[in-house]
Amino acid sequence: MESTNRKASNMKKWLIASLFVIGLIGLDAHGQQAQTIGLIQFEELIADEKAQLLDVRTPNEFKEGTIPGANNLDFYALDFQQSLTKLKKKDPVLVFCKSGGRSAKTMKMLSDLGFKKVYDLKGGYNTYKAYRVEK
Repeated sequence: MESTNRKASNMKKWLIASLFVIGLIGLDAHGQQAQTIGLIQFEELIADEKAQLLDVRTPNEFKEGTIPGANNLDFYALDFQQSLTKLKKKDPVLVFCKSGGRSAKTMKMLSDLGFKKVYDLKGGYNTYKAYRVEK
């Protein structure tokens, strides 16, 4: 009987420890968001006053048109990654490029740097241009 109680007690301890670890993993994953989103959700997030809108295309691409309010950081610039560290980690970062390749890589860099809320526009500026006429 004592052996059965000891096994039950050990099993309870193991179950509690396992749930605790799973909870910690869940909290960590929940605290950090990095995702590719569609245009409607992207535009809703732009409305947030704290949102940092980042166009990672080249300066020439930027001059040809961009999403209003965007700041340009050239993905190919030698100091690109260092420039990312100047952004506010606690505020959302909305990133886009021409079609999604550079911005997806930027989203990963920002996540690796500890940014908590990073959003990449699916299809990039091409999507924006296709559905929005610049004013």
